[in-house]
Amino acid sequence: MLTHLPFQETYERYHALWEELDPQIDENIDKNRKAAATLILTDSQGKPLAGAKVQVSQKSHDFLFGCNGLLLGDLGERNEAYELGFAKLFNLVTTTLCWSVTEFEPGVFRFEEGVKDIFRRPPIDRVIRFAETYGLKLKGQPLLADSWYPDWASRDPQTLKAQIANYFRRVAEHCGDRLDIVDVVNEAMCCARRRPDFPLLDKD
Repeated sequence: MLTHLPFQETYERYHALWEELDPQIDENIDKNRKAAATLILTDSQGKPLAGAKVQVSQKSHDFLFGCNGLLLGDLGERNEAYELGFAKLFNLVTTTLCWSVTEFEPGVFRFEEGVKDIFRRPPIDRVIRFAETYGLKLKGQPLLADSWYPDWASRDPQTLKAQIANYFRRVAEHCGDRLDIVDVVNEAMCCARRRPDFPLLDKD
């Protein structure tokens, strides 16, 4: 079984590592993500323009800047304003694929609208339509998280592996070709503290 560090020790190690890396991160941003540019403004004859005023507006970028779309469809009359504001600010939307709310009963999946409403857990098809309507990249997150196992999942490691494999397969069949990014595992260090009876990893 996976051995977990006490939470406080994990927290302290994380922040010590971050403090060590922070200067390098800033240096690499300056080196690899910034560049100087010179604009030469001329008239139609190629003569320099003196005192010209310039307004620059960036229309797009390759950097994925996004947020979760957990409130999609949950805001009533404010839904349209929420969607428009989201699409104006972000170019990526993240949706939850947590096992316990996607396959809330064995073999029963919440991919489509109308199966079961759960606040802040929109069905994947709703988020897919939103992303495709506004041209946003779509990230599914997470397929597996120790705090999101369904109560009906087996505690037997081999049976649990088969159940997880079936869940992965059904998600892939339904929307695998429409997801741009997928986080497979999240919150892997919390298992011993939250759900100690679920084997996230074993020696096999």
